[in-house]
Amino acid sequence: MSDLKNSGLRGFVDLAMTVGLGALNPALALAWVVWAKGVAARLRGLVERDFTVDSIWLPVIAAGCVIASFIMAHPAPSDDLLKDLVSGRYGFDYRKAFWASPLLTHGDQYIGFDLLASWVYAHLPLRWAYAPFQAALVLGYLAVQARLYPRILRDVPYRHGWTALLILLVWLQPEFIERVVSGRPESFMALWAFSALAMDTPLLVVIWAILGAFLMPSYWLAGVYIPAALLLPGRGLKSRLLIGAGVAAIFMGFWGWYTDLRWPIWLLELHTEMGLRQEAVAENMGMALAMYAPAILVAIVAFWRFRDGLRTVSPWIWAVIAWFLLPDMIRYLDILAALVSAALATAIAADREHAQLDGNWPGLFAVLAGLFWVVGQVPHTELNAVHIAGYRPGQRVLTAFGPLTYDAIYENPGIRVAPAMELGATEISVQRASMALQRGRVSCSVLARYHVAYVIENSLRGTPPACLGLLSMDGATRVWRVRGKADE
Repeated sequence: MSDLKNSGLRGFVDLAMTVGLGALNPALALAWVVWAKGVAARLRGLVERDFTVDSIWLPVIAAGCVIASFIMAHPAPSDDLLKDLVSGRYGFDYRKAFWASPLLTHGDQYIGFDLLASWVYAHLPLRWAYAPFQAALVLGYLAVQARLYPRILRDVPYRHGWTALLILLVWLQPEFIERVVSGRPESFMALWAFSALAMDTPLLVVIWAILGAFLMPSYWLAGVYIPAALLLPGRGLKSRLLIGAGVAAIFMGFWGWYTDLRWPIWLLELHTEMGLRQEAVAENMGMALAMYAPAILVAIVAFWRFRDGLRTVSPWIWAVIAWFLLPDMIRYLDILAALVSAALATAIAADREHAQLDGNWPGLFAVLAGLFWVVGQVPHTELNAVHIAGYRPGQRVLTAFGPLTYDAIYENPGIRVAPAMELGATEISVQRASMALQRGRVSCSVLARYHVAYVIENSLRGTPPACLGLLSMDGATRVWRVRGKADE
Protein backbone atom coordinates (compact mmCIF):
# COMPACT_ATOMS: atom_id res chain seq x y z
CA MET A 1 0.00 0.00 0.00
CA SER A 2 2.89 2.37 0.82
CA ASP A 3 4.44 1.75 -2.60
CA LEU A 4 1.07 2.48 -4.23
CA LYS A 5 0.78 5.78 -2.34
CA ASN A 6 4.32 6.75 -3.20
CA SER A 7 3.70 5.91 -6.82
CA GLY A 8 0.56 8.05 -6.84
CA LEU A 9 2.39 10.93 -5.16
CA ARG A 10 5.16 10.76 -7.77
CA GLY A 11 2.50 10.81 -10.45
CA PHE A 12 0.94 13.97 -9.05
CA VAL A 13 4.37 15.60 -8.78
CA ASP A 14 4.94 14.73 -12.44
CA LEU A 15 1.53 16.17 -13.33
CA ALA A 16 2.30 19.39 -11.48
CA MET A 17 5.65 19.68 -13.25
CA THR A 18 4.05 19.04 -16.62
CA VAL A 19 1.26 21.58 -16.14
CA GLY A 20 3.63 24.15 -14.60
CA LEU A 21 6.16 23.87 -17.43
CA GLY A 22 3.30 23.96 -19.91
CA ALA A 23 2.14 27.26 -18.41
CA LEU A 24 5.56 28.70 -19.22
CA ASN A 25 5.98 27.05 -22.62
CA PRO A 26 4.25 23.93 -24.07
CA ALA A 27 7.56 22.80 -25.54
CA LEU A 28 9.06 22.57 -22.04
CA ALA A 29 6.22 20.30 -20.90
CA LEU A 30 6.66 18.08 -23.96
CA ALA A 31 10.41 17.87 -23.40
CA TRP A 32 9.85 16.96 -19.74
CA VAL A 33 7.47 14.11 -20.61
CA VAL A 34 9.66 12.75 -23.43
CA TRP A 35 13.08 12.94 -21.81
CA ALA A 36 12.51 12.55 -18.07
CA LYS A 37 12.80 8.87 -17.19
CA GLY A 38 9.50 7.18 -16.31
CA VAL A 39 7.35 10.36 -16.40
CA ALA A 40 5.09 9.17 -19.20
CA ALA A 41 4.47 5.83 -17.45
CA ARG A 42 3.69 7.50 -14.12
CA LEU A 43 1.28 9.94 -15.77
CA ARG A 44 -0.45 7.04 -17.52
CA GLY A 45 -0.68 5.16 -14.24
CA LEU A 46 -2.04 8.27 -12.54
CA VAL A 47 -4.92 8.50 -15.03
CA GLU A 48 -5.66 4.78 -14.88
CA ARG A 49 -5.49 4.51 -11.09
CA ASP A 50 -6.03 7.77 -9.20
CA PHE A 51 -8.31 9.62 -11.60
CA THR A 52 -10.80 6.76 -11.75
CA VAL A 53 -11.33 6.70 -7.98
CA ASP A 54 -12.30 9.37 -5.48
CA SER A 55 -8.83 10.70 -4.77
CA ILE A 56 -8.22 13.17 -1.96
CA TRP A 57 -5.76 14.81 -4.33
CA LEU A 58 -8.60 16.34 -6.33
CA PRO A 59 -9.49 19.11 -3.82
CA VAL A 60 -5.77 19.57 -3.18
CA ILE A 61 -5.27 20.23 -6.91
CA ALA A 62 -8.22 22.62 -6.94
CA ALA A 63 -6.91 24.61 -3.97
CA GLY A 64 -3.39 24.50 -5.36
CA CYS A 65 -4.57 25.95 -8.65
CA VAL A 66 -6.21 28.88 -6.87
CA ILE A 67 -3.09 29.61 -4.84
CA ALA A 68 -0.79 29.18 -7.84
CA SER A 69 -2.90 31.56 -9.93
CA PHE A 70 -2.56 34.31 -7.32
CA ILE A 71 1.17 33.72 -6.90
CA MET A 72 1.77 33.82 -10.66
CA ALA A 73 -0.38 36.90 -11.23
CA HIS A 74 0.51 38.90 -8.08
CA PRO A 75 -2.43 41.20 -8.93
CA ALA A 76 -2.55 44.77 -7.67
CA PRO A 77 -5.87 45.99 -6.24
CA SER A 78 -7.58 48.68 -8.26
CA ASP A 79 -9.42 50.65 -5.59
CA ASP A 80 -10.07 51.07 -1.87
CA LEU A 81 -7.31 48.93 -0.36
CA LEU A 82 -4.74 51.34 -1.82
CA LYS A 83 -6.23 54.34 -0.02
CA ASP A 84 -6.60 52.27 3.18
CA LEU A 85 -2.88 51.53 3.12
CA VAL A 86 -1.90 55.23 3.01
CA SER A 87 -4.72 56.49 5.25
CA GLY A 88 -2.30 57.06 8.12
CA ARG A 89 -0.43 59.64 6.03
CA TYR A 90 -3.60 61.75 6.14
CA GLY A 91 -4.28 61.26 9.83
CA PHE A 92 -7.14 58.86 8.97
CA ASP A 93 -9.13 61.81 7.62
CA TYR A 94 -10.12 61.30 3.98
CA ARG A 95 -11.22 64.92 3.68
CA LYS A 96 -7.48 65.68 3.66
CA ALA A 97 -6.88 63.11 0.90
CA PHE A 98 -9.64 64.18 -1.51
CA TRP A 99 -10.25 67.80 -2.49
CA ALA A 100 -13.59 69.35 -3.56
CA SER A 101 -15.41 66.58 -1.65
CA PRO A 102 -17.30 68.38 1.13
CA LEU A 103 -19.73 65.51 1.73
CA LEU A 104 -17.10 63.08 2.97
CA THR A 105 -17.77 62.07 6.56
CA HIS A 106 -16.00 63.71 9.52
CA GLY A 107 -14.47 60.41 10.56
CA ASP A 108 -12.84 57.30 9.10
CA GLN A 109 -15.52 54.77 8.15
CA TYR A 110 -12.91 51.98 8.13
CA ILE A 111 -10.85 53.03 11.15
CA GLY A 112 -10.08 49.55 12.51
CA PHE A 113 -9.06 48.24 9.11
CA ASP A 114 -7.12 51.39 8.27
CA LEU A 115 -5.06 51.21 11.46
CA LEU A 116 -3.91 47.72 10.50
CA ALA A 117 -3.42 48.62 6.82
CA SER A 118 -1.30 51.65 7.73
CA TRP A 119 0.91 49.52 9.97
CA VAL A 120 1.42 46.98 7.16
CA TYR A 121 2.18 49.80 4.69
CA ALA A 122 4.87 51.12 7.02
CA HIS A 123 6.65 47.74 7.17
CA LEU A 124 6.44 46.35 3.63
CA PRO A 125 7.64 47.52 0.22
CA LEU A 126 5.15 49.38 -1.96
CA ARG A 127 4.55 46.42 -4.31
CA TRP A 128 3.94 43.97 -1.46
CA ALA A 129 1.95 45.95 1.10
CA TYR A 130 -1.39 44.76 -0.29
CA ALA A 131 -0.37 41.09 -0.67
CA PRO A 132 -1.00 40.02 2.98
CA PHE A 133 -4.65 41.07 2.73
CA GLN A 134 -5.17 39.14 -0.51
CA ALA A 135 -3.34 36.10 0.88
CA ALA A 136 -5.48 36.14 4.04
CA LEU A 137 -8.66 36.07 1.94
CA VAL A 138 -7.42 33.35 -0.42
CA LEU A 139 -6.23 31.05 2.36
CA GLY A 140 -9.21 31.92 4.57
CA TYR A 141 -11.83 31.02 1.98
CA LEU A 142 -9.98 27.82 1.02
CA ALA A 143 -9.66 26.80 4.67
CA VAL A 144 -13.39 27.24 5.28
CA GLN A 145 -14.20 25.35 2.07
CA ALA A 146 -11.82 22.53 3.02
CA ARG A 147 -13.55 22.12 6.38
CA LEU A 148 -17.16 22.70 5.29
CA TYR A 149 -17.69 20.68 2.09
CA PRO A 150 -16.21 17.32 3.25
CA ARG A 151 -18.27 17.52 6.45
CA ILE A 152 -21.49 18.04 4.50
CA LEU A 153 -20.57 15.41 1.87
CA ARG A 154 -19.12 12.79 4.24
CA ASP A 155 -21.48 9.99 3.07
CA VAL A 156 -21.53 10.96 -0.62
CA PRO A 157 -19.83 8.90 -3.35
CA TYR A 158 -16.96 10.85 -4.96
CA ARG A 159 -17.08 13.34 -2.09
CA HIS A 160 -13.54 14.53 -2.83
CA GLY A 161 -14.46 15.12 -6.45
CA TRP A 162 -17.56 17.06 -5.48
CA THR A 163 -15.54 19.05 -2.93
CA ALA A 164 -13.08 20.01 -5.65
CA LEU A 165 -15.88 21.02 -8.00
CA LEU A 166 -17.54 23.19 -5.34
CA ILE A 167 -14.23 24.90 -4.60
CA LEU A 168 -13.72 25.84 -8.21
CA LEU A 169 -17.35 26.84 -8.84
CA VAL A 170 -16.83 29.63 -6.31
CA TRP A 171 -13.38 30.65 -7.54
CA LEU A 172 -14.27 30.55 -11.24
CA GLN A 173 -16.53 33.56 -10.66
CA PRO A 174 -14.59 36.57 -12.07
CA GLU A 175 -16.42 38.98 -9.77
CA PHE A 176 -15.59 36.80 -6.75
CA ILE A 177 -11.92 36.90 -7.68
CA GLU A 178 -12.14 40.68 -8.17
CA ARG A 179 -13.45 41.08 -4.63
CA VAL A 180 -10.58 39.01 -3.24
CA VAL A 181 -8.03 40.95 -5.28
CA SER A 182 -9.53 44.21 -3.99
CA GLY A 183 -8.91 43.07 -0.40
CA ARG A 184 -11.53 45.36 1.09
CA PRO A 185 -12.82 45.15 4.67
CA GLU A 186 -16.19 44.07 3.24
CA SER A 187 -14.58 40.92 1.85
CA PHE A 188 -13.19 40.04 5.28
CA MET A 189 -16.69 40.48 6.67
CA ALA A 190 -18.00 38.17 3.93
CA LEU A 191 -15.39 35.54 4.82
CA TRP A 192 -16.33 35.81 8.48
CA ALA A 193 -20.00 35.38 7.61
CA PHE A 194 -19.32 32.34 5.40
CA SER A 195 -17.12 30.73 8.04
CA ALA A 196 -20.11 30.54 10.41
CA LEU A 197 -21.22 27.41 8.52
CA ALA A 198 -17.98 25.63 9.48
CA MET A 199 -18.11 26.50 13.20
CA ASP A 200 -19.37 23.09 14.34
CA THR A 201 -17.90 22.94 17.87
CA PRO A 202 -18.52 25.17 20.92
CA LEU A 203 -14.90 26.35 20.88
CA LEU A 204 -15.10 27.37 17.21
CA VAL A 205 -18.35 29.24 17.87
CA VAL A 206 -16.66 31.21 20.65
CA ILE A 207 -13.71 31.99 18.38
CA TRP A 208 -16.11 33.07 15.62
CA ALA A 209 -17.98 35.42 17.96
CA ILE A 210 -14.75 36.95 19.33
CA LEU A 211 -13.36 37.42 15.83
CA GLY A 212 -16.60 39.10 14.79
CA ALA A 213 -16.36 41.47 17.75
CA PHE A 214 -12.83 42.45 16.67
CA LEU A 215 -13.99 42.96 13.08
CA MET A 216 -16.85 45.32 13.91
CA PRO A 217 -14.64 48.48 14.06
CA SER A 218 -13.13 47.66 10.67
CA TYR A 219 -16.13 48.78 8.62
CA TRP A 220 -18.96 51.15 9.36
CA LEU A 221 -21.48 48.82 7.68
CA ALA A 222 -20.12 45.63 9.28
CA GLY A 223 -23.49 45.17 10.96
CA VAL A 224 -24.93 44.08 7.62
CA TYR A 225 -23.08 40.75 8.07
CA ILE A 226 -24.26 39.97 11.60
CA PRO A 227 -27.28 37.88 10.39
CA ALA A 228 -24.65 35.23 9.56
CA ALA A 229 -25.05 34.16 13.22
CA LEU A 230 -28.16 32.32 11.98
CA LEU A 231 -25.85 30.01 10.00
CA LEU A 232 -24.03 28.58 13.05
CA PRO A 233 -24.62 24.80 12.93
CA GLY A 234 -25.78 22.79 15.92
CA ARG A 235 -26.98 25.87 17.80
CA GLY A 236 -30.55 26.54 18.82
CA LEU A 237 -32.28 29.64 17.51
CA LYS A 238 -32.03 31.31 20.93
CA SER A 239 -28.26 30.78 21.05
CA ARG A 240 -27.81 32.14 17.53
CA LEU A 241 -29.86 35.22 18.32
CA LEU A 242 -27.93 35.84 21.54
CA ILE A 243 -24.59 35.57 19.73
CA GLY A 244 -25.81 37.88 16.96
CA ALA A 245 -27.19 40.35 19.51
CA GLY A 246 -23.87 40.38 21.39
CA VAL A 247 -21.87 41.16 18.25
CA ALA A 248 -24.49 43.74 17.23
CA ALA A 249 -24.17 45.46 20.63
CA ILE A 250 -20.42 45.78 20.13
CA PHE A 251 -20.99 47.14 16.61
CA MET A 252 -23.51 49.75 17.75
CA GLY A 253 -21.50 50.64 20.85
CA PHE A 254 -18.25 51.22 18.97
CA TRP A 255 -19.69 53.20 16.07
CA GLY A 256 -21.95 55.19 18.38
CA TRP A 257 -18.91 56.17 20.48
CA TYR A 258 -16.57 56.78 17.53
CA THR A 259 -19.03 58.95 15.60
CA ASP A 260 -20.54 60.76 18.60
CA LEU A 261 -23.87 59.10 17.70
CA ARG A 262 -23.66 60.40 14.12
CA TRP A 263 -23.67 56.89 12.59
CA PRO A 264 -27.39 57.05 11.59
CA ILE A 265 -26.71 60.42 9.94
CA TRP A 266 -23.92 58.76 7.91
CA LEU A 267 -26.56 56.42 6.48
CA LEU A 268 -28.67 59.36 5.35
CA GLU A 269 -25.60 61.07 3.91
CA LEU A 270 -24.72 57.92 1.96
CA HIS A 271 -28.15 57.97 0.35
CA THR A 272 -27.62 61.62 -0.60
CA GLU A 273 -24.15 60.94 -2.01
CA MET A 274 -25.38 58.02 -4.13
CA GLY A 275 -28.03 60.30 -5.59
CA LEU A 276 -25.39 62.87 -6.56
CA ARG A 277 -23.23 60.43 -8.53
CA GLN A 278 -22.88 61.52 -12.14
CA GLU A 279 -22.01 58.02 -13.36
CA ALA A 280 -22.58 54.45 -12.18
CA VAL A 281 -20.22 52.81 -9.70
CA ALA A 282 -19.44 49.22 -10.71
CA GLU A 283 -19.75 47.63 -7.26
CA ASN A 284 -23.31 48.91 -6.89
CA MET A 285 -24.51 47.46 -10.18
CA GLY A 286 -26.98 44.57 -10.20
CA MET A 287 -26.23 40.92 -9.50
CA ALA A 288 -27.17 40.14 -13.10
CA LEU A 289 -23.56 40.96 -14.00
CA ALA A 290 -22.51 37.66 -12.43
CA MET A 291 -24.86 35.60 -14.58
CA TYR A 292 -22.51 35.67 -17.55
CA ALA A 293 -19.79 33.61 -15.85
CA PRO A 294 -19.47 30.03 -17.22
CA ALA A 295 -19.42 28.74 -13.64
CA ILE A 296 -23.02 29.94 -13.28
CA LEU A 297 -24.12 27.55 -16.04
CA VAL A 298 -22.35 24.64 -14.33
CA ALA A 299 -24.00 25.59 -11.03
CA ILE A 300 -27.46 25.79 -12.64
CA VAL A 301 -27.02 22.32 -14.15
CA ALA A 302 -25.87 20.97 -10.77
CA PHE A 303 -28.84 22.54 -8.96
CA TRP A 304 -31.20 21.01 -11.51
CA ARG A 305 -29.60 17.57 -11.07
CA PHE A 306 -29.97 17.75 -7.30
CA ARG A 307 -33.22 19.69 -7.15
CA ASP A 308 -34.85 17.04 -4.96
CA GLY A 309 -32.21 17.63 -2.32
CA LEU A 310 -32.78 21.37 -2.14
CA ARG A 311 -35.64 20.90 0.31
CA THR A 312 -33.11 19.74 2.92
CA VAL A 313 -31.14 23.00 2.79
CA SER A 314 -31.49 24.91 6.04
CA PRO A 315 -34.08 27.70 5.81
CA TRP A 316 -31.54 29.92 7.56
CA ILE A 317 -29.18 29.59 4.60
CA TRP A 318 -31.97 30.66 2.25
CA ALA A 319 -32.87 33.51 4.63
CA VAL A 320 -29.31 34.86 4.72
CA ILE A 321 -28.99 34.47 0.93
CA ALA A 322 -32.21 36.47 0.54
CA TRP A 323 -30.84 39.12 2.95
CA PHE A 324 -27.77 39.72 0.78
CA LEU A 325 -29.81 39.59 -2.43
CA LEU A 326 -32.12 42.40 -1.29
CA PRO A 327 -29.77 45.28 -2.27
CA ASP A 328 -29.18 43.63 -5.70
CA MET A 329 -25.53 44.74 -5.74
CA ILE A 330 -22.60 42.86 -7.23
CA ARG A 331 -20.55 43.88 -4.17
CA TYR A 332 -22.18 41.03 -2.22
CA LEU A 333 -21.14 38.36 -4.71
CA ASP A 334 -18.34 37.13 -2.41
CA ILE A 335 -20.73 36.06 0.35
CA LEU A 336 -23.53 34.99 -2.02
CA ALA A 337 -21.33 32.69 -4.14
CA ALA A 338 -20.00 31.03 -0.99
CA LEU A 339 -23.45 30.52 0.55
CA VAL A 340 -24.90 29.15 -2.69
CA SER A 341 -22.06 26.60 -2.84
CA ALA A 342 -22.98 25.45 0.69
CA ALA A 343 -26.62 25.07 -0.37
CA LEU A 344 -25.52 23.01 -3.38
CA ALA A 345 -23.32 20.79 -1.17
CA THR A 346 -26.30 20.14 1.11
CA ALA A 347 -28.50 19.26 -1.87
CA ILE A 348 -25.86 16.83 -3.17
CA ALA A 349 -25.56 15.17 0.25
CA ALA A 350 -29.33 14.65 0.39
CA ASP A 351 -29.50 13.09 -3.10
CA ARG A 352 -26.69 10.52 -3.09
CA GLU A 353 -28.26 8.55 -5.93
CA HIS A 354 -27.60 11.39 -8.38
CA ALA A 355 -24.13 11.90 -6.89
CA GLN A 356 -23.00 8.66 -8.55
CA LEU A 357 -20.75 9.59 -11.47
CA ASP A 358 -18.95 7.94 -14.32
CA GLY A 359 -15.57 6.70 -13.11
CA ASN A 360 -13.73 8.96 -15.57
CA TRP A 361 -15.27 12.14 -14.19
CA PRO A 362 -12.58 12.85 -11.59
CA GLY A 363 -9.95 12.68 -14.32
CA LEU A 364 -11.91 15.12 -16.45
CA PHE A 365 -12.18 17.40 -13.46
CA ALA A 366 -8.40 17.32 -13.00
CA VAL A 367 -8.14 18.67 -16.54
CA LEU A 368 -10.48 21.52 -15.59
CA ALA A 369 -8.32 22.29 -12.56
CA GLY A 370 -5.22 22.31 -14.74
CA LEU A 371 -6.87 24.70 -17.17
CA PHE A 372 -7.70 27.01 -14.27
CA TRP A 373 -4.00 27.16 -13.46
CA VAL A 374 -2.70 27.47 -17.03
CA VAL A 375 -5.25 29.96 -18.36
CA GLY A 376 -5.08 31.99 -15.16
CA GLN A 377 -8.43 33.22 -13.91
CA VAL A 378 -6.68 35.77 -11.72
CA PRO A 379 -5.90 38.89 -13.80
CA HIS A 380 -2.29 40.03 -13.97
CA THR A 381 -2.80 43.65 -12.93
CA GLU A 382 -0.12 46.13 -11.98
CA LEU A 383 -0.11 49.56 -10.41
CA ASN A 384 0.00 52.34 -12.94
CA ALA A 385 3.32 54.19 -12.94
CA VAL A 386 2.01 57.55 -11.76
CA HIS A 387 4.64 58.70 -9.29
CA ILE A 388 5.05 62.48 -9.49
CA ALA A 389 8.68 63.42 -9.00
CA GLY A 390 9.08 66.44 -6.72
CA TYR A 391 5.41 66.72 -5.69
CA ARG A 392 4.55 68.48 -2.45
CA PRO A 393 1.96 67.22 0.05
CA GLY A 394 -1.30 69.10 -0.34
CA GLN A 395 -1.01 69.71 -4.10
CA ARG A 396 -4.10 68.82 -6.11
CA VAL A 397 -4.46 66.12 -8.76
CA LEU A 398 -7.37 65.49 -11.13
CA THR A 399 -7.81 61.95 -12.47
CA ALA A 400 -10.31 59.97 -14.45
CA PHE A 401 -12.33 58.16 -11.76
CA GLY A 402 -11.18 54.58 -11.34
CA PRO A 403 -7.86 52.80 -10.78
CA LEU A 404 -5.87 55.95 -11.61
CA THR A 405 -7.50 57.75 -8.69
CA TYR A 406 -6.30 55.15 -6.21
CA ASP A 407 -2.91 54.62 -7.86
CA ALA A 408 -2.29 58.37 -7.64
CA ILE A 409 -2.91 58.52 -3.90
CA TYR A 410 -0.94 55.33 -3.26
CA GLU A 411 2.09 56.32 -5.32
CA ASN A 412 2.10 59.89 -4.00
CA PRO A 413 0.96 59.81 -0.36
CA GLY A 414 0.22 63.26 0.97
CA ILE A 415 -1.06 64.59 -2.33
CA ARG A 416 -4.77 65.46 -2.68
CA VAL A 417 -6.84 63.74 -5.38
CA ALA A 418 -10.26 64.19 -7.00
CA PRO A 419 -12.75 62.72 -7.46
CA ALA A 420 -13.16 61.07 -4.06
CA MET A 421 -13.52 57.38 -3.21
CA GLU A 422 -17.28 58.04 -2.83
CA LEU A 423 -17.96 59.67 -6.16
CA GLY A 424 -21.13 61.44 -5.01
CA ALA A 425 -19.24 63.20 -2.21
CA THR A 426 -17.32 65.24 -4.81
CA GLU A 427 -18.68 68.48 -6.22
CA ILE A 428 -20.69 67.82 -9.36
CA SER A 429 -18.58 70.16 -11.49
CA VAL A 430 -15.43 68.22 -10.54
CA GLN A 431 -17.18 64.90 -11.21
CA ARG A 432 -18.02 66.16 -14.67
CA ALA A 433 -14.44 67.32 -15.23
CA SER A 434 -13.30 63.78 -14.35
CA MET A 435 -15.86 62.26 -16.72
CA ALA A 436 -14.72 64.62 -19.49
CA LEU A 437 -11.16 63.43 -18.85
CA GLN A 438 -12.34 59.84 -19.36
CA ARG A 439 -13.75 60.90 -22.73
CA GLY A 440 -10.43 62.50 -23.71
CA ARG A 441 -11.15 66.17 -22.95
CA VAL A 442 -9.76 68.59 -20.38
CA SER A 443 -10.60 72.22 -19.66
CA CYS A 444 -7.74 74.56 -18.72
CA SER A 445 -10.22 77.00 -17.16
CA VAL A 446 -11.55 74.29 -14.82
CA LEU A 447 -8.00 73.33 -13.83
CA ALA A 448 -7.20 76.96 -13.09
CA ARG A 449 -10.41 77.53 -11.13
CA TYR A 450 -9.66 74.65 -8.77
CA HIS A 451 -5.90 75.25 -8.59
CA VAL A 452 -5.10 71.78 -9.94
CA ALA A 453 -1.35 71.07 -10.06
CA TYR A 454 -1.33 67.74 -11.92
CA VAL A 455 -3.55 65.69 -14.24
CA ILE A 456 -3.28 61.91 -14.55
CA GLU A 457 -5.10 60.18 -17.39
CA ASN A 458 -4.92 57.55 -20.14
CA SER A 459 -7.49 58.86 -22.58
CA LEU A 460 -6.59 62.34 -23.92
CA ARG A 461 -6.74 62.57 -27.70
CA GLY A 462 -5.22 64.97 -30.19
CA THR A 463 -2.94 67.87 -29.33
CA PRO A 464 -2.76 68.47 -25.56
CA PRO A 465 -3.95 71.88 -24.36
CA ALA A 466 -1.33 74.56 -23.78
CA CYS A 467 -1.84 74.48 -19.99
CA LEU A 468 -0.44 70.93 -19.74
CA GLY A 469 3.20 69.85 -19.82
CA LEU A 470 4.06 66.14 -19.96
CA LEU A 471 5.96 64.89 -16.89
CA SER A 472 6.00 61.12 -17.43
CA MET A 473 4.43 58.42 -19.57
CA ASP A 474 4.03 54.68 -19.08
CA GLY A 475 2.15 53.02 -21.90
CA ALA A 476 -1.13 54.90 -22.26
CA THR A 477 -0.90 56.40 -18.76
CA ARG A 478 0.39 59.98 -18.62
CA VAL A 479 1.17 62.41 -15.80
CA TRP A 480 0.78 66.08 -16.77
CA ARG A 481 1.95 69.17 -14.94
CA VAL A 482 -0.46 72.08 -15.06
CA ARG A 483 1.74 74.99 -16.13
CA GLY A 484 2.04 77.67 -13.48
CA LYS A 485 0.31 75.61 -10.79
CA ALA A 486 2.78 72.89 -9.82
CA ASP A 487 5.25 75.59 -8.80
CA GLU A 488 2.84 77.59 -6.65
